Amino acid sequence: MFYLRSVAALLIFAAVACSPDRPANVPQDAPWVGTAKEGCYLKVGKREFRGWHMEGWNKNGDQILDGIWELDGIARAVIQPKEIKRFDGQVFYLDDGAKITRQ
Repeated sequence: MFYLRSVAALLIFAAVACSPDRPANVPQDAPWVGTAKEGCYLKVGKREFRGWHMEGWNKNGDQILDGIWELDGIARAVIQPKEIKRFDGQVFYLDDGAKITRQ
């Protein structure tokens, strides 16, 4: 049991250590997604006709995206930010190989 708690604490620390300090203007419900080098703060909003409304901020707090983004991959009803492994400025790459691109 102690081992499981230690592993859980290490994973939480690693997730926090990979994300930059949150600027004051970035909403609390916008977690950092991706890597420290290729990532952003991301708020996934309502499901739209063919995608999701998404807003994103860089590590300086500048808004870098706001619009409808479409999933290219396995259909799903919800996009979980924790599934996003990388963001190169144009495409979000999910852990199952799917991609999210601007509509």
